[in-house]
Amino acid sequence: VSQSRYSLVNLDFGFESRMNVQKAKVGYSNGQESKDGNFADGRNSFQFNSRIGRKWDEANEWQLAGGIIHHTFGQETLSSEDESQEIDPSTDIFLKATYQYLPLDEFMMALSLQATRIGEVDKERDGSADSHVDLDFAFRAKYFITEGFIASFQYGMSRNANYDVKNDLGDFEVRKRRENYYGVGVDLLF
Repeated sequence: VSQSRYSLVNLDFGFESRMNVQKAKVGYSNGQESKDGNFADGRNSFQFNSRIGRKWDEANEWQLAGGIIHHTFGQETLSSEDESQEIDPSTDIFLKATYQYLPLDEFMMALSLQATRIGEVDKERDGSADSHVDLDFAFRAKYFITEGFIASFQYGMSRNANYDVKNDLGDFEVRKRRENYYGVGVDLLF
């Protein structure tokens, strides 16, 4: 929270690794028969990122961030056939702009806009999906109840680009991909 008024900017570098702990399963629906899938990713990933930001007074801060996410080789189960398919590696790139407002020591809120270029993905049986750009807007608010107990709220919306899929059945376009999401939570700090 405290930053020297004489510093130009804060600069951070980061590395994040995501390990797959749940087997990815693709659901399907065919008339009255259907099988549920899950939202797990069948691949592990490594992310390198950097962030630059500056406070212009005690309560206001801007941040710009960017990074590269590399997804490794993986597998997912097709519910329709109870068989697995292999997923080739791919690379995503993102840029993010954030404004953060911290008017009190107990309360913080942030608005952010992120553009992510999703790399082309090749799957053994489902074919390939073209690269495309997804846009995300998010609002986050946190209230510090005690030093180790933080309540949080998040609302976001995504406007995702159309993209083409090519497989053995032909070529088709995935369109009108929209998401609205929200979440409430508690952070426990030890």
